Amino acid sequence: IRSSFIMADQSQQGLHLSLHPLVIINVSDHHTRIQCRGGKGQRVLGILLGIQNGRTVEIFNSFEMCYTETDGKIVLDLEFLAQRTEQFKKTFPKFDVLGWYSTGTKILPDDTQLHKTIGQILESPLFMLVDPTIAPGSQELPVWFYESELRVIDNQPTTIFASIEYKIETVEAERIAVDHVAHISSGGSSGASPLTAHLGTLRDAIGMLNLRLKGHCRLCACK
Repeated sequence: IRSSFIMADQSQQGLHLSLHPLVIINVSDHHTRIQCRGGKGQRVLGILLGIQNGRTVEIFNSFEMCYTETDGKIVLDLEFLAQRTEQFKKTFPKFDVLGWYSTGTKILPDDTQLHKTIGQILESPLFMLVDPTIAPGSQELPVWFYESELRVIDNQPTTIFASIEYKIETVEAERIAVDHVAHISSGGSSGASPLTAHLGTLRDAIGMLNLRLKGHCRLCACK
């Protein structure tokens, strides 16, 4: 069986995939931190976590992977990966490892080997590619999903990457967080965010409650 980074137009497996915004925020944060540390142009890799029920998949969270480069090839730190997987499993017992992510503008030849390595941990991993170079103001979300499929090409069985359609799924807490991040990104300040206003109201209420409790304590002490 040949391995290839040939991309098919669409997966033939009928996967129903949902992605939560937290994953995109995690990857963006991961990429930004690496760039700020001097890793300009360096790829970031990570693991996707979520729930799969048959051909229905929902991706809720992610964590980073450590790797080194030897002779231009990426070597994953499998010990770190196993430790992080165990830690997340204890915290989120319902979540399973469903695949991996990478930043980049396109699928690279080395990605097939990385996909095989992740395939040693779970069967049929998903691959999420995030393009960090997307132009500001673009209306297209720079996120693409792929899964590996075995197809016959030139009379030979060949493993390829096939694209998968997905939808964004959110809960109320995520919508509030995304709105907060959007206000900071667009205005450079969190002052206009509804979340900030809400937290400010809670802070004032807690402060007032604290003052009243202190007053009651002094009154009880006098009696």
